[in-house]
Amino acid sequence: ALLLERCRPTTLILCLLPAVLMIAVFGGGQSPVKGAHGLNRSAAEQMGALASSSWDEIGGRVAYNLNGMAITKDHWFNGVGLGCFFSIYPAYHNAVVSTPTNSYNIMARPQRNHDDLMQAFTEMGIPGGVSYMALVLTALMMAWRLGTAEGVRQMGLFPLFGGLSLFVVSVNALMDFPMQLPVCPALACMLMGMLVAQYRTVYPAAVWGWDKVVSLPRLMIPLVATLWLAIMSWVLWDSYWFRVGNQTLKAAMVRIYQGVNDEITLQLVNQANTVYPLDPRIHEHVSVVHANFRGAQALPTEERIKNMEWVMRGDPWGPNHLVNLAGQYLSLAEANVNAGNIPAANNALAKAEDMFTRLQRVGGFSHFTWGIGAMLRLLQGRNVEALEFAAKSLAIQPDYAPAQNALAVAKQRLEVEAGGEVKLVK
Repeated sequence: ALLLERCRPTTLILCLLPAVLMIAVFGGGQSPVKGAHGLNRSAAEQMGALASSSWDEIGGRVAYNLNGMAITKDHWFNGVGLGCFFSIYPAYHNAVVSTPTNSYNIMARPQRNHDDLMQAFTEMGIPGGVSYMALVLTALMMAWRLGTAEGVRQMGLFPLFGGLSLFVVSVNALMDFPMQLPVCPALACMLMGMLVAQYRTVYPAAVWGWDKVVSLPRLMIPLVATLWLAIMSWVLWDSYWFRVGNQTLKAAMVRIYQGVNDEITLQLVNQANTVYPLDPRIHEHVSVVHANFRGAQALPTEERIKNMEWVMRGDPWGPNHLVNLAGQYLSLAEANVNAGNIPAANNALAKAEDMFTRLQRVGGFSHFTWGIGAMLRLLQGRNVEALEFAAKSLAIQPDYAPAQNALAVAKQRLEVEAGGEVKLVK
């Protein structure tokens, strides 16, 4: 109604016609790419599939966002830190609703919220989230004000369509994470920059721009320019080395997924970490390789543990780290028991106990968790609990060999103690 009131209908129709034609021609198109997020369904088919989706199909997205609110509640001021949703989420995977295991499990966890705005609050706290939201809302308010007769007279319909495009991006960001993909943030910044430039043309006194900077004392101008140049140079430098580190990491990941955890794979992840030591994703795979190392020369358990503990300091709730490190502690404890070094064995068991306590919080649904618990209780001589934990593990995964062995040993010990057969209580 606003556009029809201030613009000629023919102008409006001409502006909308290309979009209408695009929808008419390509709206029912399908991509030849199958799987891997290929657009192999029409928009109508996608909406129909979404409406009939099960909890397992959409529950992960809902859980990420609802549980993200619990994270924000506990870290309301400065959040958990940029990029740290990945590390904190395991401790909150069932804070509000339980995350389906196809969206969170021992071997996989989300990298981000499924909502850009929620992620701003999760990682930057309420002040940071409000600032992020205010940035977009300011641009939208500029577009709205440019819709006045004066704005349309000077700028035509471009600010209105720019504002509409930014609004569509913003709405999408409430249900998805387009701002974390390469194209969308560049598009959003371009739209906001265009709107600010047009707004300054119509309302020059309303925007604080470069003309205000040059009016500062002369000594301030080189300082401001140097600061801006330093920040942008650091961002570009950091982005470059992040990319180089991830190229090396991906070469290592190919080998890891093929089950090849040898000297070459270890060298690749160490090289990636040397190139870019700030990436928690690289750290995660450093731990994975050490836990599963099968090279020509065996790595000492102590060396494996040292590197895995280093990773755990920055990622204390990673469920796969907890399982792997607990297993190393149990191996170390068993070796020390066999060597007669009981104090060292007890120290390793105490550390394994800490891993098991954390595992119950982040992975109580997993057979790995209760298998670790069963083996830990066996080494502690707590055979009744070992029997119970082994049975719990096998109820989740009946063919899990470590739990089968733990069950057999615990049952045998209890039968010796009782002098007869021991049956599990259902």
